[in-house]
Amino acid sequence: MLTELSTEHRRQVDQWITSNIFVLDAHQKASDLLTYGLMYQSARRLREYANRDRPPSGVLRLIKDECSWAYHDMVRQHPEVRRKFDELDRNWMSLPKRHRQVARNLFIREQCSEAADLLDQVIPAEVLKNFRADERQLRSMIKALEREASRAREKLAPPCASLRKLNEQPKLSKSDTNTARDSRSIDHWPARSKPVIPRHDKL
Repeated sequence: MLTELSTEHRRQVDQWITSNIFVLDAHQKASDLLTYGLMYQSARRLREYANRDRPPSGVLRLIKDECSWAYHDMVRQHPEVRRKFDELDRNWMSLPKRHRQVARNLFIREQCSEAADLLDQVIPAEVLKNFRADERQLRSMIKALEREASRAREKLAPPCASLRKLNEQPKLSKSDTNTARDSRSIDHWPARSKPVIPRHDKL
């Protein structure tokens, strides 16, 4: 019985995926594009920190925040970029002390430039080309990507609700099957040995 339910559930889930494949694909693409846009924004900021006139040591915390992309799944799935980002992360241990300001700031500039280049390598070439060609201010471009991702997420909400209901069905069926099996077992026990089943209605 449970095997039949499981097979039927898999069939229904496969049917749900087939019916909603275009909505799922649109949502994934919009989400990925927003992530790449945020990466591009971080790369731009890192280059600004590397090339600014003021010493970048004053914004070291912000620089390290932008470099935290090193641990994102989209970065980790690129073995060569992941390896270089790990090396870059270890390099921070060699950051010159504050009394060596010239060397310290040069080191930070190089770290910023290297991290920006690595982020560009993660972004697909065609996407990166479109970002660079976009004439809008970067903030406006990111806001537009956020709106597109939000619309795609809203379109996915109704199908996801139906999938949750679908996933609840086999759990309820399994529970009902177990209850029926336990009931049959109790009915076959001798009257004297039938256990007292505690009620938990008031718990």
